[in-house]
Amino acid sequence: MMKVLAMSVLLLSQAALRTEPPVVTALLGDWRGTGVVNGQPSTIAMTWDRAVGEAFVRLRFRNEMAAGGGRPAAVFEGHGYYHVARADGGPGTWFDSRGYMLPVRVTLDAQVFTSDWGGPTTEQGRTTYRLVEMDVLEVTDFVRVDDGSYREFGRSRLTRQTSGGRVPEDPPAGGV
Repeated sequence: MMKVLAMSVLLLSQAALRTEPPVVTALLGDWRGTGVVNGQPSTIAMTWDRAVGEAFVRLRFRNEMAAGGGRPAAVFEGHGYYHVARADGGPGTWFDSRGYMLPVRVTLDAQVFTSDWGGPTTEQGRTTYRLVEMDVLEVTDFVRVDDGSYREFGRSRLTRQTSGGRVPEDPPAGGV
């Protein structure tokens, strides 16, 4: 019993010591909006929450793209797990419905969460999540091109949802 009590106190004290950057706290919640991604009109839903014992901030992302720009309708989903205990950012990993698992480096400022994703053996890019108002979020996606510059391929504007709007959890896969 004493071990359980001691462990509980340790975990609570570690959580109390965590200093979460204000932009991360401001992103937590459910967001919905529209935009254009790869030339296609898009309906975007995202949920930011804490995960894995609150050690990470998780982004669950869903983009329903209508037919457009010569492309058929499609759905793209992804999850990002970010360890952002430091004021300037930290590491993360992105998993998506294409089967990609990309390393991420997060940088933060007062109102922008920037995710630089990919590496030398994968595609590379950058996504910025900019709070333009407390309840309005602008998301801009860039891909890195051969000359090292970035080309914008998506821009969306989302609003915070006060109820509902949550990106659904993945169903249990039977196992762990």
